[in-house]
Amino acid sequence: DCKMHESGGPSNPDVEEPSAVTPSVLCQFAHTWLDFRLYELRSAAEAAGVEVSIDAQDEQAVRSGSIFLPLTMCDERAVRLLAERTVLVKRFVDVWAEGSDWDQLARRLRQCPEHRMAPYLAEGSTFKVHIEAFGWTFTDSERLKQIQRLGQMVTFKGKVKLSGADHTFVLLHDMVEGQEVVPTEPKPYGAGGLVATLENTYGMISKRLYFGRVIANGQRSLINRYDLKRRNYIGTTSLDAELSLVMANMARVRASDLVFDPYCGTAGTLIGAGHFGGRVLGGDLYLPVLKGQVRSRSGPSKKTQAAVQSIALSFAQYGLAAPIGLTHMDASSGKNPLRTANGRRLFDAIITDPPYGIRERSATLDDEALSSRALTADQQRDHVPRTASEGFSHILEHLFELASASLVDGGRLVFLLPCSVPLRESLHMLPDHPHLQIVGLCEQCMAARWSRWCVTMVRTVSPAGGETQADDGGTAEVRDERSAPLWTRADAKPKAIGEAAAVLHPELLAKVAKRKAGHRQRLEGGNEVRSPAACCKEVAGVVTATNEGTDVDAVVMHGALRSVATAAAVVAATLSFAAIVLSAYMKRR
Repeated sequence: DCKMHESGGPSNPDVEEPSAVTPSVLCQFAHTWLDFRLYELRSAAEAAGVEVSIDAQDEQAVRSGSIFLPLTMCDERAVRLLAERTVLVKRFVDVWAEGSDWDQLARRLRQCPEHRMAPYLAEGSTFKVHIEAFGWTFTDSERLKQIQRLGQMVTFKGKVKLSGADHTFVLLHDMVEGQEVVPTEPKPYGAGGLVATLENTYGMISKRLYFGRVIANGQRSLINRYDLKRRNYIGTTSLDAELSLVMANMARVRASDLVFDPYCGTAGTLIGAGHFGGRVLGGDLYLPVLKGQVRSRSGPSKKTQAAVQSIALSFAQYGLAAPIGLTHMDASSGKNPLRTANGRRLFDAIITDPPYGIRERSATLDDEALSSRALTADQQRDHVPRTASEGFSHILEHLFELASASLVDGGRLVFLLPCSVPLRESLHMLPDHPHLQIVGLCEQCMAARWSRWCVTMVRTVSPAGGETQADDGGTAEVRDERSAPLWTRADAKPKAIGEAAAVLHPELLAKVAKRKAGHRQRLEGGNEVRSPAACCKEVAGVVTATNEGTDVDAVVMHGALRSVATAAAVVAATLSFAAIVLSAYMKRR
């Protein structure tokens, strides 16, 4: 087989290159959700039951932004099983040759064993060739020239078929910005002669070329299938379709797994889990959203809003099994409403996007009528429970308690967390739980000053309980500089507690904080325009304090007087305007 791990340095035609000894599969990622790609690939491999080996240097290159990752896998069947799960992968390629330039690519193609290529180049088969570059877009004429050049290196005996071909071959370019020496077009020289010169060109050049056969394509087409624009029922904060599928992979959802979302809303997370065969169950405190009574489309998209909409219709739209149940519940109450009589834990995974308190209010049940007295069936049916605001830190505490009480051993909790500081350095600010261990952290940059993190936790049992902790291959990824588990509070970095306290998204409320700061500044400077009654009351309080012998700061008195003067000016202007209007009215009479 062809060698896939050689260096990309300049080729030397005088030196015979060694033949390959290590087969390789090239994974081509999509250039999106950069921090999610590796963890989704590993989680999907675990869910599919296949083993994947990744070189440390290649992994670091992907973390730096590359889309090409060589993998070592046992066979093509395992590759196809993995391709059926991955959403952030474009394709898996059986690389026949790679090189730093066309000459090196041609030499390595000649070294590739004939028995490896012959079955896919035989007569009677159909094929097509796809040209793609990372960091550049070729024109149609450039693609055609490259295909013709490939035809001189590889003997294609089959027939070309652009749609539904038996085999697809790809030539992939990894482009970088640099300098390349190219020959110019021949020009007339002397008596009927032609001469070609060399010149330096600056721009995008190929750092690496890969040629091979496509084994399987990833599930990128699912993004369009589950697009929110065409979904029967969505809300203001419905989860992105691509992210819901990725989160389902991170939760390792398999067929017949029981998956729960305690803050399901319009069930965007559950649709992703249902696609992979999970049996889903949702809950929410806001009853109208469970009944399909939320109307969220506006503007031109309002024309596409279905007359009848519901969560069940959204599942039926995609041919998925309807949810087992939708429960009107308060997941922030600290109690587990879904439990068995013998205390057995139910769920294989919990996937949720809890309310942050930004576009949707973070709330909990605060209805004394439900707890102080018994309600009849008619009263319960017509009663609308009263809610109160709940801090996001308390929501996380209750979510962790719910996960610990309802997840099976090894079950996963996957949730989204907005954050304005590096979360890996501030985990000690999150609620702690002895039975939940973080195994994955993936960052989605939302703005310059804050991000949304996808946190994956696994339910374990402490050794004191007599059971061993779940073995998870992704645990080693979440480490600080001292290679200590970040979830252990004693080992977490004690970095700027005041700054780390911002882990629960204060920067997301920057506008509110700015308004409060401006309001406080106006109060201290005495520049706020207040009603005459409020100003008179303030002056009366100051005079009373002065008469009682209290030492009143002159600045406070000055601010109060300025407020009175401003209010008097407003009253005078109002009276003047009223007089003008009255005078004009009398003249017309």
